[in-house]
Amino acid sequence: MEHPTKDQLSQMRQQGMTTREIAGATGRNQGTIEYLFRKYKLCRKRSLVTLEQIEEFNRMKQEGRDIKEIAEKTGYTKETVRYHLKAEKAGNNFEQEFPTQFAIQREPRIEKKVYYGIRYEDVTEFYIPT
Repeated sequence: MEHPTKDQLSQMRQQGMTTREIAGATGRNQGTIEYLFRKYKLCRKRSLVTLEQIEEFNRMKQEGRDIKEIAEKTGYTKETVRYHLKAEKAGNNFEQEFPTQFAIQREPRIEKKVYYGIRYEDVTEFYIPT
């Protein structure tokens, strides 16, 4: 049995089929389907949450609803709702979470470092030991 072609995989994805469903329909392993998506450079389906939906999560949370209720109303999993509520909360309080008590002030300088072939430049005036 031949592997599904790029066009066949693309068509199945456009129909809204998940990787597991595509694997069942083609008689292939789910890992093989994932490999073919990477090989053909096709978009693997992800559950994207828009900013409007995150705002809706926050609004419902402020109304006093718990995570289970929000998940049931919006159609997302409890883990997805919890993750986005937590990320939103952490994003608003970033300055408070930054460990400035350990920062050591230094003269601003440019340090060029290469990690795994990617060049990074450090131009900060604080050094935070790890």
